[in-house]
Amino acid sequence: MLRTRLYSRAFHRIRASSQPMEIQPILNTIKDLTERSQSIRGYL
Repeated sequence: MLRTRLYSRAFHRIRASSQPMEIQPILNTIKDLTERSQSIRGYL
């Protein structure tokens, strides 16, 4: 029970301090790099 409370309190602190992050630019970068690696695969 005490362990659960400690984990819950720590998790709440992490969630409260983290800012929402826009992930679309990251996904676009991953997609772009994947497409580039696929296109140069034949040349190497």
